[in-house]
Amino acid sequence: IRCIFTTDEDLMEAPMEIIGGGALYFINDANRLFINDCEFTSLTARAGGAIYVEGDLNYALINSSYFMYNKATTNQSNYGGGAIDVEGNAEYLFVTESTFGYNTASTAGGAIMLKSNNDLLAFFKSTFDANYAPYAGAIFLGNTEELLIYESNFTNSKGTGSDIIGGGALYVLGNLTSAYVAHSLFENNSARAGGAIFVEGI
Repeated sequence: IRCIFTTDEDLMEAPMEIIGGGALYFINDANRLFINDCEFTSLTARAGGAIYVEGDLNYALINSSYFMYNKATTNQSNYGGGAIDVEGNAEYLFVTESTFGYNTASTAGGAIMLKSNNDLLAFFKSTFDANYAPYAGAIFLGNTEELLIYESNFTNSKGTGSDIIGGGALYVLGNLTSAYVAHSLFENNSARAGGAIFVEGI
């Protein structure tokens, strides 16, 4: 609650076994994660520029927080997430009234990468602006049961890869069982395919 994480340095000189988390690293499961009124700016790691969860993320609420100018630098395809990378399953993730801007990843998920099985992901009154990655400019999702996007803006994000398709704002790899998107804006996002949203394997 009310925290600020920022630095001008990176973790590139960290031991090779430490893969991510410029601010927070969860080596096992994160059963309960509450982030309220926090700022994560100019953080760098190989994966999860700001937050990295090696195991499952069972329940998380991110509210009224800012993730700006964070970077994930690894070129390993199974890592990414300029701001947040979760290696395991994400059961319930709620992002409310938060901003993700100018985050970048060298592989996927300029802002967020949730690569495994996800139960419920909800984004309310949040903004994703000018996030970049070769694919999934803003958010990369694995198999997802339920996706809710309400009163949120996805703008100016890019899937920058020249030989990889998909998802200027949002890329879903695997099954997307249910999706509800309402009163939201997708504007000026771009990628080779799915300038706003790309779903592979629905």
